[in-house]
Amino acid sequence: MTKNGQPGFSPRALIWDVAAACLLLTRLPLPNLPAEAFARQAQAAWAFPLAGLVVAVIAGVTGETLLQMGLGAVPAAGLTVALLALLTGAMHEDGLADTADGLWGGRDRERRLEIMKDSTVGTYGVLALVFSVGLRWSALSILLPQGTGALIAAAMLSRAVLPALMAGLPPARDDGLSRGVSLALPSLGALTVLALVAALAGPYRGGGLELRDGIGAHIVLLFDRSSSMNDSFAGRRPDGGEESKSAVARRLILDFIDKRPHDRIGVAAFSTSPMVVMPLTDHLEAVQGAVSAIDQPGLAHTDVGSGLA
Repeated sequence: MTKNGQPGFSPRALIWDVAAACLLLTRLPLPNLPAEAFARQAQAAWAFPLAGLVVAVIAGVTGETLLQMGLGAVPAAGLTVALLALLTGAMHEDGLADTADGLWGGRDRERRLEIMKDSTVGTYGVLALVFSVGLRWSALSILLPQGTGALIAAAMLSRAVLPALMAGLPPARDDGLSRGVSLALPSLGALTVLALVAALAGPYRGGGLELRDGIGAHIVLLFDRSSSMNDSFAGRRPDGGEESKSAVARRLILDFIDKRPHDRIGVAAFSTSPMVVMPLTDHLEAVQGAVSAIDQPGLAHTDVGSGLA
């Protein structure tokens, strides 16, 4: 027992600390905890990184599964960020918004604390959330295809900072949780090192080729959109039943696309400079729409050298 009558760092107490940290920082379904677990909520701050480990593993495995199912890195990363918010009850996003509103919206300490306690979100809070989610989404879209090590490390390190700040900074309120946090957290250093090791040498998926079985080909359709394509093959403006070279090309290409259901097709155009119209995709209706949109009046003269450079 400690001097204040609360359980010390016994194995039983450490287990309750992990459970209490998960109960505070996540929305995971947990059994009812005994009173002794809640009596040492401040001492349980050392286990905050473990709560981050739990949610990061769940979200990381989900993101990896989405990638394996063929979903792109950007949507998979977005869904992973959304899952992290669901697993934590958006607690960190709520705190970030309150902090941004309070620090930049209040002129003195009392007003800032009042703003932070208010449940409404102001302009500063909304902007902070937009930037935070956007940056995390962008970063995760790059890191997630490499494995879950970086995600786990970030989740653990970000929560390892919490008890250090709670112990090192003066509490904003006299009845806050941080008043009972001790700076001498024996496991914080070890967990921080573990997170750093996971970031540097974690379970990354090595680079290499990804083979997929299927039939079809990758085809890029290149369209000349110079003004000469507005003329017929007779070298004049279409008259009567004549078609322009552009209209003929569009008709033949659309028929070609209909006969290639298994291909991935991209669309590009040029006149005096190159233009990417549609990247490679197997959504053939989108490709047909891109081809139809190109059939507009020509842009300029033909400069093949600059157009294809």
